[in-house]
Amino acid sequence: MDRIINAAETVIAMETDEAQTVRFFHEVLAHNSSFLAMYLGIGEGHVLYSNREVAWDPNDPTVRPWYQAATRAGTAIYTPPYVDVATNRPVLTRAKPLYDQNGQLTGVLGVDRSLEGMLATLDGAKPSENGQAFAFDRTTQTLIGSEQVHPEGELTSRLLAEPHGIFFTDLGGQDGYLKWQAVGASDMVLGLFAPTKDFLDYRVVIMEVLRTALLSLTLLSLVLVWFQHRFITGPMLQLDRDMMAISLDEDVTYRVPTRDKDPFAPLRAAINTALDDAQAYFDSVVYQQEELTAAY
Repeated sequence: MDRIINAAETVIAMETDEAQTVRFFHEVLAHNSSFLAMYLGIGEGHVLYSNREVAWDPNDPTVRPWYQAATRAGTAIYTPPYVDVATNRPVLTRAKPLYDQNGQLTGVLGVDRSLEGMLATLDGAKPSENGQAFAFDRTTQTLIGSEQVHPEGELTSRLLAEPHGIFFTDLGGQDGYLKWQAVGASDMVLGLFAPTKDFLDYRVVIMEVLRTALLSLTLLSLVLVWFQHRFITGPMLQLDRDMMAISLDEDVTYRVPTRDKDPFAPLRAAINTALDDAQAYFDSVVYQQEELTAAY
C-alpha cells in the first residue's frame, strides 16, 4: 500500500489537471482488487475522489478521522478499522499528509482498503480445504471471519504482541497451524488457520493402524511359539529323552541330567533321588547275595 501511496504522491506533485489525477486513482483501483477507494482531501468541499463501487461526492474531508489523524501525526498513518460512509462496509485507511516546498499542507491522500477484500485475498491463500481466514482489532472485536475460529485469551495477547508468526495450536476445538500478520500500525491482525485434519487421509491412517496391529499380532504369535518351544515343549521333549535313557539293568548309576533354568528341574531332582534309592537297594541286594555265597 505504501508503494501506491508514494506513486500517487509523485503523480499529484507533477499533475496540475485534477481530472488526470482522478483518472490515475481509477487505474490504481482497477489493478488492486482489495482497494475500495482512493482520494485526495484538499479542503472543505474540495476532494478528488474515486470509488470502485459507488459514485459519491464527499463533503468536508477535514472533519473525517483519517484526515485529522494524518495531519496530527504529520506522516503516513493507518486508521483503526471503521465503517465507510460511502459503502457502509468495514475498511482500513492508509492516509498521508502532503506538503509543498514551503512545508504548507496541500492535502491528505487516502486509500481505503476493504477488509472484505483482504479476506478474499486471504481466502485465496488458504493452505487447506477447510482453512479459515479471520481479522480482528486490538479490542479483539472480530472484523472478518467465523467466531468459531476467533482466537481468545492468551492466544489473542500473543497475536497482538508479535507482528507475525506461525505455530501449532488448538482453535475452535480443532488442532492445526495458525499463521498471522499484523497490518502495519493499524492494530489489526489478519490470520489463517489450517486444521491438521486437512492434511491427513484418515483411510490411510486406519490402514496403517490395521497394518501395524497385524504386524504386532504376528510378532506376538512368533514370540509365543518361541516361548512355548523354549520353556515348555522343548524341555518336555528333552525330559522324555532323558527318562527313556534310564535302564537299571544296564547302568544303575545313570542319572537324569540337570540344566540351568530348566522348568522341570524339581522333577529331575525327584527322579534322581528315586534313582539314588533304587541304586542303594540294588547295591544292598548284591551285597546280601555275596554274603550268602561266601557262607556256603
